[in-house]
Amino acid sequence: MTKFYTLSVFLLYFTFSFSQERIAVAQSSRDVVILLDPNDGSLIDNDFIDLTAFGAGTPKDILQVSNELWITDQIEDRIDRFDLTGSYISTIDSSVGLDNVRGLASVNGEVWVCNAGTNNGAPGNAIIRFDTAGNLLGNFSTTNSPFDVVDTGTEAIIGFINTDSIERFDYSGNSLSVITTTVDFPQQIQYNETDVSIYVAAFSAPRGVYEFNIPSGNQDYYLDIGVSLRGIIELDNGNLLASGGSGLYTVNTTTNAFTNFNTESSQYLSRVNLTPLSVEEDTLLSFSIHPNPATDDLNLTANINFTNIRISNLLGQNVFELNTDSKTERIDISNLKAGVYMLSVQNENRSVVKKFVKK
Repeated sequence: MTKFYTLSVFLLYFTFSFSQERIAVAQSSRDVVILLDPNDGSLIDNDFIDLTAFGAGTPKDILQVSNELWITDQIEDRIDRFDLTGSYISTIDSSVGLDNVRGLASVNGEVWVCNAGTNNGAPGNAIIRFDTAGNLLGNFSTTNSPFDVVDTGTEAIIGFINTDSIERFDYSGNSLSVITTTVDFPQQIQYNETDVSIYVAAFSAPRGVYEFNIPSGNQDYYLDIGVSLRGIIELDNGNLLASGGSGLYTVNTTTNAFTNFNTESSQYLSRVNLTPLSVEEDTLLSFSIHPNPATDDLNLTANINFTNIRISNLLGQNVFELNTDSKTERIDISNLKAGVYMLSVQNENRSVVKKFVKK
């Protein structure tokens, strides 16, 4: 018998999970992780994780891996692991072969880490691969010096600082094509599934915020806000949030207005959900929906097959249902009204509920 969540369960889950969604950023001038509101970038917690006790060098990127937060430290050649309350768990140290690590991302069910150095037995310019438990899986050479990596759902995109190039790779580490070579010192990359594009934070002149169409390589947007940038992410309100040595900036891409609202030196920007996964969710560890927010299509990916998908509004009304037997689905949501929806995925007696925003 198919089991559905009632209205009260939907509302309870929404209230709890929504309040726990944050943007996390490491501020290397203070060696702390702060939390920001994903809607408008406003400050929520100015001292979520204090990294000074761990001898931080340059904390660079933050990635949520199930119920953990992984933080790369570029100078100390390591990855520190914390739980969702900010409590320290353990460290993946340099002895596994890490040197000069930068961005990291969940890619095809693994964690990919950008590495550049050869100390500590590290492979030089390469992507180092871990499973979600922190076990080393191997690496592949990238020839050039990688600074960030993102997963589009079908392939990886990697930015290189020595060639100023941003390139497409398959999940086996094979280069597919070059998107652009026009960004001097590209740092963080963010994937925009709605427009099939990437946002790029450029550190060197012509520094600023870039957007490139992935299939064509065309530059869709550029704005120099007067500082060298490290991080970039899209906010729920449609604006961009950028980071650099001069702090944090909100950017309105319609008016090109920007505001410097925090002056601490800041690194990469990452979305996290501080609500721990339930037992049911843990059985679908790689289950994800993207993009979120979404405009036209919503992509679902899991590590085991699911048999039923249901979308409900906050009144508990069913607006979409699909019976399937697949690990991946793409759902057309273009006909839904803008707002917040709950997506339920079921497999046998297990079920997972996640929130998404329709723009």
